[in-house]
Amino acid sequence: MKVNKQLAALAVALSAVSGAAVAAGNDSGAYLGGGVGYSYHAGECPAGTDCSRSDAGFKIFGGYQFNPYVALEAGYIDLGKAKASNSHGELSAATTSFTTAVLGMVPLGTQASLFGKLGMHWSKTKISGSAGKLSDDYTDNHNGFLAGIGGQYNFTPNFVGRVEYEWLNKADKAADVWDGDVHLVSASLIYKF
Repeated sequence: MKVNKQLAALAVALSAVSGAAVAAGNDSGAYLGGGVGYSYHAGECPAGTDCSRSDAGFKIFGGYQFNPYVALEAGYIDLGKAKASNSHGELSAATTSFTTAVLGMVPLGTQASLFGKLGMHWSKTKISGSAGKLSDDYTDNHNGFLAGIGGQYNFTPNFVGRVEYEWLNKADKAADVWDGDVHLVSASLIYKF
């Protein structure tokens, strides 16, 4: 029920923003991008446990820019793995997310812009654990809010470079051991059609 209310609120916001954006016209078009970065899994590390909270991450995304100020974007992010181990065994949690977001942009001249993004993520965490000769795997699905900030630079009319920070609320869930937000800092290359 909570998820349906979140999705309904997001749909209303997207409709309002996209309606205003279409009316404004200007600098518009579809784009595709991909990037690499560094993820940090902010779940609490239990006492007496060694935790590895950071890993490499990558993303692919596409969107439509309605004008110089507003874009809609959807993507897939691989947030890497968080790992925990102690004298009893090991646990790893590999998280991937599908995302949707509205981007609000502020042009800085004709080549560069700053942006903020708000949206939602739908994440899946594959948990693998072992203790001695015992091992188990299972998957946990969850969703939450996404927020980010960044900047981009137009190298040519078609190629754009982007750097950004994204926060995925409660994206990382590993049973009762690991439950936290994931942060991603990335650099991407975008092709505008």
